[in-house]
Amino acid sequence: MEVNEGETATLTCEVNKPDVKAIWSKQGEMILPNEKYTITVVNTVHTLTIKDCDFEDDAEYTITIDDHTSMGNVFVIGTLRCCLSRGSCPFPITAKDKWLCCSLGILHELNGK
Repeated sequence: MEVNEGETATLTCEVNKPDVKAIWSKQGEMILPNEKYTITVVNTVHTLTIKDCDFEDDAEYTITIDDHTSMGNVFVIGTLRCCLSRGSCPFPITAKDKWLCCSLGILHELNGK
């Protein structure tokens, strides 16, 4: 799924038994509920909500129930800004890539497509 930077992403998984224990993970690391992540279960529907998405949330997410897994990806669209000591873009990025590099002096922007 694609989500704009700053928005909320919601991943859901429906199973055939109500209220079974599930483990959500990001890039293989278990997710615990906190201000960023909300995990809910309503009958057979398991939901992971990711608030205020940023580039660190752009990842593969997995839900594991017993020995079954399901995976999905979150793609965060936005702008990354940086100021470098050089005036030119230090990395080759073309229009076919996920990013577009814009430069004005030493200020550089990566715009997600």
